Amino acid sequence: MKEFLIYIAVLIDIIVVVLGVSLAVAVMLIFTGCATKTVYVDRIVEVKVPVKCVAPKVVEAKKQSNHVVTLADIIRERDELRESVKACQ
Repeated sequence: MKEFLIYIAVLIDIIVVVLGVSLAVAVMLIFTGCATKTVYVDRIVEVKVPVKCVAPKVVEAKKQSNHVVTLADIIRERDELRESVKACQ
């Protein structure tokens, strides 16, 4: 029985030593982690943000009373549509 108690005492001593060393290592890691400073690097970073393009509205040619649109009106609308597309490119 005496040998068993000595065995238990030795096990308890080993556990205490292991816990003590573990605690010392943990404290050392905590202090070294808190001692380091964060280094910030200032630099310009270009970020491209997608923007929805809104093309200018093209006014349709007014139809005359007999629903006739002249060729000049059609050409004018075509040119305005081309310009509105260029605005988004």
